Amino acid sequence: MNTWDAIGYVASALVLTAFGMRSIIPLRVVAMCSNVVFIIYGLGFDLTPIWSLHAALLPMNAWRLVQALEVERNLQALRQTRDVMTNRLRACLSS
Repeated sequence: MNTWDAIGYVASALVLTAFGMRSIIPLRVVAMCSNVVFIIYGLGFDLTPIWSLHAALLPMNAWRLVQALEVERNLQALRQTRDVMTNRLRACLSS
């Protein structure tokens, strides 16, 4: 197996891994890695449909990753607010 074959297999393994993931943030990170590796592979063999597809998918995955991280931050803030309010309510009820 030569280097290009290995790059192709790594890219394919990353796609397969992404499809099997359940958590969105790690999925997007793995998908972006597969996009980068497929861009390298496609450019190495002048496979325009391959590299152009993954060049288009890369910013889409990056944008969705940013959105998922924002949702996660918002959820953490809501949980903190809920905890503060719960503690205040308990303090009021116990006094």
